[in-house]
Amino acid sequence: MKKAFTLIEVIFVIIILGALAAVAIPKLNATRDDAEVVKANQNIALLVGDVAGYYTAHSGLSNDFSKMTNVGLENGVYKVKGKPCLKFSVSGYFLVVEKTSGQDKVCDIVLNDSKTIANLTGKTSPTNSNTTDITKGTVYIQVGGSNINY
Repeated sequence: MKKAFTLIEVIFVIIILGALAAVAIPKLNATRDDAEVVKANQNIALLVGDVAGYYTAHSGLSNDFSKMTNVGLENGVYKVKGKPCLKFSVSGYFLVVEKTSGQDKVCDIVLNDSKTIANLTGKTSPTNSNTTDITKGTVYIQVGGSNINY
């Protein structure tokens, strides 16, 4: 007598493997998204610190971010999962940060994270003292000048 699996047994194994995959794959993707959020938070904090350090060392800012930081920006744009998330520029002694359009859902999570909000809180414009955070769209972070508190 030949020993082999019946068609019913093979179908049950395929169904069980499919059910396991349906549970495991979303958990894996969620873990990857959480890692992207942590990485973005660390990069943003590093970028702000690097720009402030550059201002202190050079008494001014450069329009070329590659001179001020090693955080990967493409023309001043920070990407999350390959899609634009934040646009960085300089104005006087301010680091100007703007939310971009067409971002990934993970970017939305990053922008609403308390650590990101703490790192990206500044003035609503260079000419007033009203403070805001990145959830409002654009923020001016003072990284130099006479009234800076580190």
